[in-house]
Amino acid sequence: MAKQRESDRAAPASGAEESAAGDVAIPAAVAIAPCPFCGDGDPAIDEIDSGIWAVCCNDCRTIGPHTDGKHSAEQAIEAWNRRT
Repeated sequence: MAKQRESDRAAPASGAEESAAGDVAIPAAVAIAPCPFCGDGDPAIDEIDSGIWAVCCNDCRTIGPHTDGKHSAEQAIEAWNRRT
């Protein structure tokens, strides 16, 4: 699995970040919101299977909505951020 905590990612000069898988760009401006269940402020974007992404909380082990496709990491973050 390719886990990537928001705090571990460094933004390249282009303003986009490359995932650990190397094929999905995540805009640096896309911040991952805290976990809506436990409040953990540092959830991780995780490729849970080949090309399938979700935001995962490392404290309570919540796994957010799954997405796949070309922009799936960014979409997974957006879906996580809409959760309440």
